[in-house]
Amino acid sequence: MIKKLILNNEFNIITSVILLILAAYICIGSNKKVDGLEIDILLESNISGYIQLYLDSGKGYNEVESVRSTYSGGNKKQVIRLHLPAGEYKSNIRLDTVLNPIQNGFADIKIYKIWISDNKNKSIIKVDLSKALPNNQFSKFVMGADDSLFLSSNAMQGRPIIIFDTVILKNDTESKFSNNYTLILLSFLIIAGSFFIDKKKIFNRYSNINDLTLAPFLLILSIVIFFLRNPDPIFSNNIVTEDGFWSGMLLDKGFLLSQWLVRGDYFVFGNLGLLQIGIWLNKLFYGDDLSVYPRILGFLSYIFFGIFATYLWFGTKNYLSAKARLLLFLSIVLITIGNSSNEVLGRISNIGFILPVFEIVLLFNRRNLKNTRKYILDIIIFICALTNPICIAIWFSYVLLELACILINKNKFKEIFKILGISGLLNTALIIIISVLIIYRINLNISQNGLVGRPFISGHFFEIFIARSILFPIVSPIYNYLNNYIVVFLFFTFLCIFLTALFSLDKSDHKSRFFGITIFISLLIYSLIVILMRPGLTEWIGGYRGVYPERYFMGQYILSLILLIWSFEKIYDRWHCSYKVYILVAASICFLPLFISWLNAFEFYEPRAKFIVNESFKEAVLRQYMSDPSANSFRITTFPQGWFFDLPANYARETALSSGK
Repeated sequence: MIKKLILNNEFNIITSVILLILAAYICIGSNKKVDGLEIDILLESNISGYIQLYLDSGKGYNEVESVRSTYSGGNKKQVIRLHLPAGEYKSNIRLDTVLNPIQNGFADIKIYKIWISDNKNKSIIKVDLSKALPNNQFSKFVMGADDSLFLSSNAMQGRPIIIFDTVILKNDTESKFSNNYTLILLSFLIIAGSFFIDKKKIFNRYSNINDLTLAPFLLILSIVIFFLRNPDPIFSNNIVTEDGFWSGMLLDKGFLLSQWLVRGDYFVFGNLGLLQIGIWLNKLFYGDDLSVYPRILGFLSYIFFGIFATYLWFGTKNYLSAKARLLLFLSIVLITIGNSSNEVLGRISNIGFILPVFEIVLLFNRRNLKNTRKYILDIIIFICALTNPICIAIWFSYVLLELACILINKNKFKEIFKILGISGLLNTALIIIISVLIIYRINLNISQNGLVGRPFISGHFFEIFIARSILFPIVSPIYNYLNNYIVVFLFFTFLCIFLTALFSLDKSDHKSRFFGITIFISLLIYSLIVILMRPGLTEWIGGYRGVYPERYFMGQYILSLILLIWSFEKIYDRWHCSYKVYILVAASICFLPLFISWLNAFEFYEPRAKFIVNESFKEAVLRQYMSDPSANSFRITTFPQGWFFDLPANYARETALSSGK
C-alpha cells in the first residue's frame, strides 16, 4: 500500500513540500527590511585598496555593523557607495582605508566629499571633513583649499583610521510585505492539479526523445534564460572589465602575441578565442565599425554558457537519471551568482571559472570514446588547460588516477599508453610545457595587485572553504544568518548524505562509486586551489556578511549540486520503499533554499551590479575621436573605473562616424 502510494504520488510529494514552504516564504519571508541610508565617498588614490566603514549602535565598532567596498588606483576620481545596515547609530563613524601593499613608497588618498543619502526621506547629509580625527598611521593629513582631505600613509604599515563626527544616524527600514497572491494561488493550483495528472505517462512519452533532437531545444532554452537573467550587455551596449582591454590588445597585437601579453601569470586562451570570434563576426557583418561589438560579445557569452549547461545534461547521462539531470540543468541555468551576474552573464572575461567542471565531465566520458571523438575531446581539454590553470591540475590528477588503477589491478605500465592514446600523451606533454611557462611567467611578473598578492587570513578560511565553496548553493538565502557552528553542522549533514549514498551502492556498481568519489574529491581540491591562488579572498570575505564576489566560486557551486543530486538519487534508488517518502521530504527541504534563490535569478532591466554608464560604447568612441581625429589610437574608458579599450584609429573612425547607436 505504501509502495503504491509513493510510486503514484512521487511528484505530488515533492511539489507539495516545495510549494507549500515556498508559498510561506513568499508571504512571510518577503516581509523584509529595505535599507534607507547610503554613504557615498568621492575620492582618488594612487594605488588600489578598499574602504571599510564601521558604525556604532552602542556595542562599539565591530565587524557585524560594518560595510566595505573596493576602490581603484591611478589617481582617478571615483564614487564609492556603501549601503548602511538597518539600525540607530551614534554620531561618530569610523572609516578604515585598507591599502594594497607597495614597496618603497607611500599611498596617497584624496577624499573630496562624503555625503549620506536618506532615500526614504529624500534628504542628503554632508559630512564635515574638517572634523576628521586620524590615527597615528598617517604620515600626512591635511585639508585642501577646496575642503578636500589629503591623506598619505606608508601602505606597508598598520591600518589608517579616520573618525568622522556626524549627526545621529537612524536607518529606518521600510517593511515590504508581499501582495503577490497570484503566485501563491498558482502554487496551490499546481499542487492540486498534480494529483489529477498522469505524470508517469507524460514522462515516459518524452523521456525517450533522441539526444540530438533534444540538444537544440535545451541550448536555445538556456541561451534565452541566460539572456533574461542579465540582458544589460545587450541593452546598455557597453564593454566592461577585461573584455575591452583584451579586445584592444587583440586588435593591436594580434591573437598569438596577445596570449603572452594580456596577463603576467597564466594564459586565457579560451577568453581571447571568444573575443577573437567576436571580432571576426563584427568584421564580417560591420567591417571596422564596432558600434554593436559589445552586443556580439554578449550573445557569444550566452551561447557559451548555454553550450556548457546543455553538455552537462548529456555528459552525465551515464551517472544520473533524466529527472536528476533536469534538476541539474535548471540548477546551472539558474545558478546563484548574487551581485555578480552583470560581470559574468553576457561577458567573456569570467567564463574560465566553470571550465574545470566542464573538463571533469569531459574526462568522465573520455574512456567511452574512440578515435576522432577522443581527439576532439582532448583538444577541448587542452583549451581548458590554456584558460584556467586549475584545469592543468585536473588533467594531471586524471593521469595519476589512471596510473593508480593500473598498479592496483597489477596491469603492465604500458597500459597507460593505450588508455591515454596518442592525443592524451600529446596533451600531457603540451600541458607540462604550459605549466613550465606559467611558473616562469609568475616568477618573472610577481605582482601584489588584486587578490593574488594579498595576505592570507586564516580566521576566514573555514567560511570560504566550507560555507562559500561547498554549502552556498543550498544556504544562499540565509547566508547572512550563518556562523561557524551552524556551518559545521550543515557540512556534517552534507557529508552524511554523501557517505550514505556511497555505502548504499551495490558492491559491483564501480562506475557510480567512482563518479561520486571523484566529484567529492574534485570539489575539495578545487575549493582549496582557488583559495591558494587568490589568498586575498580571505581578506575580502569574512563574518558571513555579503556574498560578493560569487564568480570565483561558480565551479564549486556546480560540483556541489552535482554531488548532492547524485547522493539523494542513489539513496532513493537503494533504500527500502517505506523510507522513500522521508527521503523525498528531506531532499525537498534540502533543495528548497536553491529553489528560493531561483526567484532572484532574473534581473531583467535593472542589474544589481549596475555600472554607472552615461554613454554607450559608440558615444564614448565618438567623444574621444572628436577630441583629436588625427591620433593613431584612442583610449576609450570602460567600466568599472580603471579599465580601458585601446582602439586603433581605423576602428575608432568607422565606429565614431557610423549611424549605429
